Amino acid sequence: MGLVVSRLADENIESARVVMRRFMWNLNEESGGIGWGCPEAMGECLVRSERLADEYGCVFLSYLHPERNFIDHPALQEGVLWGAGRLSHARPATMADAAELLAPFLESPEAALRGLAAWACGPLAGARLAPALEKLEKDNASLLLYREGRLDACTVGELAAQALRWTRTGSVER
Repeated sequence: MGLVVSRLADENIESARVVMRRFMWNLNEESGGIGWGCPEAMGECLVRSERLADEYGCVFLSYLHPERNFIDHPALQEGVLWGAGRLSHARPATMADAAELLAPFLESPEAALRGLAAWACGPLAGARLAPALEKLEKDNASLLLYREGRLDACTVGELAAQALRWTRTGSVER
């Protein structure tokens, strides 16, 4: 979806905006739908199109913000966090203000939310989130993470350790 919509944005930006607005509508409670897959698709579109990221990055971040368009359904939160992770690794400037929004998810009772938040924090965390990430280093809860074209089995602790390496070195090796 990200590839198709990014190409669409290059050829006909208004058509790409229609797709982005459809994602937003499906994530809105008034739509009557649930929006399965919309956060992931939206995040991938923003990763692949700088123009869409400039226009819709703040909307995407609002799904993490408790006083804005916060998504409170755990399965949809996973999608938002996955999209946030993709964005933080591909377009850290778009996610510059996201670290404080990701921090509460590092303490979630849901392993997938903790792990995805840790992964997303890597390029953004800095010293402020290091203590929270250090607490997660021994977290052996497992999750599946789609990245670099494949589905990886990993633990929350591994993702937290990678995020800490990123904050210390500016890159991560898996």
